[in-house]
Amino acid sequence: MLVRDGRGATAQAALRIVIDGDELAFSFPYLRAGRPGVFYLDAVSGTGGMRPYRYSIVSGQLPDGLQLTRNGEKSGFIQGIPLREGLYRFRLRVEDASNRSMVEQDYTIPVNFKDLGFATTELPPAYLGQPYRFQVIGEGSNGPYRFSSSVDAMGSPLSAAIPGLTMSTTGEISGTPTQAGSWPVDLIISDLFFNGFRKTFQFRVLSSSLRIETSSLPAGVTGQSYTTTLRAAGQTGAVRFALVSGTLPEGLTLSTSGEIRGIPQRALTASFVVSVTDAQGQTAQTPFTLTITNPPLSLSSNTLPVAFVGQSYTGTLTAVGGAPPYTFVATTALPPGLTLSAAGRLSGMPTQAG
Repeated sequence: MLVRDGRGATAQAALRIVIDGDELAFSFPYLRAGRPGVFYLDAVSGTGGMRPYRYSIVSGQLPDGLQLTRNGEKSGFIQGIPLREGLYRFRLRVEDASNRSMVEQDYTIPVNFKDLGFATTELPPAYLGQPYRFQVIGEGSNGPYRFSSSVDAMGSPLSAAIPGLTMSTTGEISGTPTQAGSWPVDLIISDLFFNGFRKTFQFRVLSSSLRIETSSLPAGVTGQSYTTTLRAAGQTGAVRFALVSGTLPEGLTLSTSGEIRGIPQRALTASFVVSVTDAQGQTAQTPFTLTITNPPLSLSSNTLPVAFVGQSYTGTLTAVGGAPPYTFVATTALPPGLTLSAAGRLSGMPTQAG
């Protein structure tokens, strides 16, 4: 490179310019699992920036027995013999040769004795027409896992054999089966490194005979004790009742044994759904309506205070039951001098004894 000033003097020197390529980064964010007492070797690798790279542990720790070493300009080795089980978390840093670029990445190395497989040992049965949900659990190797299913040589998924049910890649089997029967189902689990394991489970869809035998509920009256008990049929073992949706009338509760009891507080018609579950996990639901009415309308008392001729008189009529507000009307002639208001106030000055 040459430079010339205003008087014609010159100077020159050889300069070096660095042109970075891609940004510095870790090429893969996962490390494989280890097994106690078995030699372990895996590599971390960078990309971008300027080689050679330098690797270091910023926080956390490697499994006991492992160490981080450099391998050429690009990679670092984590190697050794893990000494004990555990889930080891740590943060790695990679720096490039320019000393200007640095990236950190969190890693996890599980160390255990188990190969990739299923912690789930069997699939609980589903019941025809009843919602079903079950989470299949994997174990060993590196999670998170990916799940799939196969019910024939063509690799058809679980839904092809059991209408109404599906399996997600996270291992959840869900849906509402529409056909009873029993099927062999191959479940496949794969880890981060595309290792796979297959196991055959027997899946059953049973015809549920459980039902709530009670079809209707007796009406209740506000302010009066109410008790009725729901009955189930077709169950295996003990049953538990629960309110699924809607609300009971204010003042009433539903017990797990199916008893509805309490003192209703106001007149209304309530709609709600009750479920019953037996010892095998079968469930059934039934909608109900429960009507609460007020007591029959009547006067609180059929006697009034004695009145005296020529003296001011006031008496008040009261009513119970029915649906307030109340309106009072005299159906026969009142004593001369007295009047009755619509609110039930009898007042005036009697002019005649009788």
